[in-house]
Amino acid sequence: DSITYTGGSWSGENIAMLFFTFYNDMMISATISLKPVSKQYALILFDEMVEKLNTKYHRTKKITRRYNPPFVAGDGYELLAIEEGYATISARWKFDDAEIRTYVSTDLTVLVHYENKKGVQLWKNQLGKERPKEAEINDL
Repeated sequence: DSITYTGGSWSGENIAMLFFTFYNDMMISATISLKPVSKQYALILFDEMVEKLNTKYHRTKKITRRYNPPFVAGDGYELLAIEEGYATISARWKFDDAEIRTYVSTDLTVLVHYENKKGVQLWKNQLGKERPKEAEINDL
């Protein structure tokens, strides 16, 4: 099951979309899409979310700011690089049974994603049981 909301605010920021996934009465994932006031603030909003999550949980060392040619950090075209898929801006917090990731998407929204590892694995296992197996040559 899943639930999707639009609008509202979270942690003082405007929500573009909020999506929850449930399995066996357990929330197994949630994604919050935050829309910056304007595109120019996408990286600032990302940095603010990283700081808020660092304060709430722990300071992560898993922060990625990677630009692929022809773009480089500091060239003034960072936002264009993200929009065109030439940059990865993300951070990750790992816990025993869960993970939180935040990243800047190609539409310059900032996404915060929570995933319960055990719940997602149970859901995937169930999906595998429900899918019909592909016919083998010998079955024809």
